[in-house]
Amino acid sequence: MFADTLRATWRTLTGQKRYTFLNLAGLALGIAVFLTMALIVRYENSYDASVPNISHLYVLNEVFRPTGHAPSESDDVSFVPFPFLKQDFPEMGAAIRMLQEPLVVRARLTDPAFFSVFKLPLLAGDSSTALDGPGKVVISTDMARKYFGTEQALGKRLRIDNAQTEAIVSGILAPQPPNQTMEFDLNLPHETAKNIVTFAV
Repeated sequence: MFADTLRATWRTLTGQKRYTFLNLAGLALGIAVFLTMALIVRYENSYDASVPNISHLYVLNEVFRPTGHAPSESDDVSFVPFPFLKQDFPEMGAAIRMLQEPLVVRARLTDPAFFSVFKLPLLAGDSSTALDGPGKVVISTDMARKYFGTEQALGKRLRIDNAQTEAIVSGILAPQPPNQTMEFDLNLPHETAKNIVTFAV
């Protein structure tokens, strides 16, 4: 009986070629759209999934409610509230400041505890001491390759600004996936980067 059904279906398909083509084309297009949408949803839902303990990390935003105006939200928050937040939420383990600098590279100013909060892997260097004082900088693998080529970048000096401020490369970040918020070429402690204007090797 199954063979009879197949033969009848085959006769219908071959007897009405235009109808068959339109149906198969519609089916193929539907499957292609479904698979594309599924891949997009999977990509978006996996954002920052490679960051360890991402479910325990939060961004502190500030909501402004000026009189007579609609509320607005900003992630530019003063670091002053942290001690008070620790009192209200003692389960908070640590907090760090991060500031994206509009340089010719993706530069991020942060605190020494950056790698204790964001446990991103380093190809070279010690994450516990990489940003523990002024004069240190962690760079991406792309930046290490761009400015130092095949030489070992760890321990090399990098000129940061026009005032001839130099920083020692104390860490090289391992390559990160593209669907990650934490992207930077240059990661500096706030103390090192007080007077940045431009940077060069």
